[in-house]
Order: sequence, then structure tokens, then C-alpha cells
Amino acid sequence: MPHSPTDGGSLRTRSLLSAPWIKLGVLQKTLSRRKLLSRNWLKAKRKFAKEHEHVADFRRDLFFKLGILLTQDYDALISEDLDVEGLVQRGETGTRRRRLYDSTFSELRRCLEWLFLRRGRAVLAFPANNASHECFQYGKINQNLTMEDRAFRC
Repeated sequence: MPHSPTDGGSLRTRSLLSAPWIKLGVLQKTLSRRKLLSRNWLKAKRKFAKEHEHVADFRRDLFFKLGILLTQDYDALISEDLDVEGLVQRGETGTRRRRLYDSTFSELRRCLEWLFLRRGRAVLAFPANNASHECFQYGKINQNLTMEDRAFRC
């Protein structure tokens, strides 16, 4: 999933996080084939937990590096309060739902807010209701906008 600042640049992170999912799947299958509470089951469970921790640490490190890059270039963090649960429930495919769960919006937002506040930058959040459909100057709402429309012109 690319994270894109307002200047048009983007950072690709999906390819970095897809390889560990394959390894986690293999370890999960190995764990499921072991006899419950045997020594081999405990070893497989330990390996699986260690890999899960590695993925979480890698993701957190990636979020902090992204935050440092953004705090160097921008004076304010303006984020939209997304209904992530609603996005997950409306996901058309299982792959999309899994990727939405994997993206951990709350952890990304928490890391970015912490870094921006620590460096004395402004942090603003606005509600997602009609955010892209509403004119920022006059407050007029256009319900005919599609996902392809990037800017509202009234």
C-alpha cells in the first residue's frame, strides 16, 4: 500500500511486507500438523511467535522511518479519521480484507502523531464525513464525485 504525501511522491511498502506472510503461512501449517502440547508443537509455536514478533518489529521500524522522513519535510500532520472496520467489512475480496487488516492504520497513525508532537509539529485530525465531497471554502457537498476525482471544484 503506498503512502502518499501531498507533493505527489509515494513510498511502496507492500512488497516489503508480503514475503513474511508466506513464511508465517508455512510456520502456521507446520504448527497445525504437530501433536498438541508435544515438544515439537512447542518448538513450532516458539518459531511462529518469533516470526510474528519479527514482522511486528519490522513494521514498527518502517513506520518510524516514514515518520522521520515526513517530519523533516512537513510542519503539520493532517489525517482523516477513517472507519477502518467499515472498510474491512466492505472489502470485496479476502485478499483486500487481509491487506486492510495488515496495514494497521492505528499503529501508523500513533507512530506518526508521536513523532510529529515530539518534534514540535502540529497534528490535526478531521472527521471522514463527506471529506472529499465537501468544498473546503463554502461547505457545499457534491454527492456525484467518484473515486477517480481527486479534487472537488465548486
